[in-house]
Amino acid sequence: NALAVGSERLHTWAVSVTDPRVESVVEAVSACIEAKYVDAAADARAAEHLRRLARGGRYVGASYGAELAAKLTTDLHEELLDLHLQVRWSDQAQEASTTSQ
Repeated sequence: NALAVGSERLHTWAVSVTDPRVESVVEAVSACIEAKYVDAAADARAAEHLRRLARGGRYVGASYGAELAAKLTTDLHEELLDLHLQVRWSDQAQEASTTSQ
């Protein structure tokens, strides 16, 4: 199983996401947004929005990757109003691609 924001693969699991892992997933998505989103002010605001929701229990019980990815996507859309940004879940773990140049 793999979780990605855009083309950035964040985490890979052998099993479905469970509650203890949700915090690390939210943090990984938040850090990715902070590092890669095009608007510095908006990225900090969106990352804090996800962290605040996580602290409030928004993602507790999101035990399946697709469900967690959908909630994170909805919450990012709510904060950033950018429908191009999506958190995706794949049931197939994918190897990081490498290219030789």
